Amino acid sequence: MKNLKPKSDEELMKFLNNILDDYNVSVKWIGRQYIKDIVVILLNDSSVLKSLSTTVYPELGEYYKTKGINVEKSVRNAISKSTYPNAKNTSNKAFLLDIFEKVKLFFVEKP
Repeated sequence: MKNLKPKSDEELMKFLNNILDDYNVSVKWIGRQYIKDIVVILLNDSSVLKSLSTTVYPELGEYYKTKGINVEKSVRNAISKSTYPNAKNTSNKAFLLDIFEKVKLFFVEKP
């Protein structure tokens, strides 16, 4: 992960917002914010992708003063209402991994 070098948090958020806008994930849905938060968490430790339900969702739930299951449902709702290919049948993990990979590709330093 040490190769990821966004120039700033602002640049990262702009890039994430552009991706989510491309998939028509509405800014009105709290799931959009959760998705961005999860991608930032993954940038710091990609191994947590294995423990979304047991670690990431509950931690975000605690931060936003809600339950982890509500975070999970909000993310799923945002994905299913998006224009992401096959959105209704895409798992949260698959969607988040795809977004994370796009961010990694964008921010990886070129040799």
